[in-house]
Amino acid sequence: MEDTNSRFINCTLIDALSLEPRGVHVSVENGEITDVSDSAIPDNSDTKTIDLRNKYLLPGLW
Repeated sequence: MEDTNSRFINCTLIDALSLEPRGVHVSVENGEITDVSDSAIPDNSDTKTIDLRNKYLLPGLW
């Protein structure tokens, strides 16, 4: 399996740490979440950007 770096922008995050869904940007490196931010995460040339506007991200809930 090829390791990839991804950046999920404009997503609504639902997780076990927050009581309410919130809009965030998420960085994933080698299959692990490395950053969750309310502000934009810098783009790198080796990073795939996925716009999740009007979509939900539920990490670790499957």
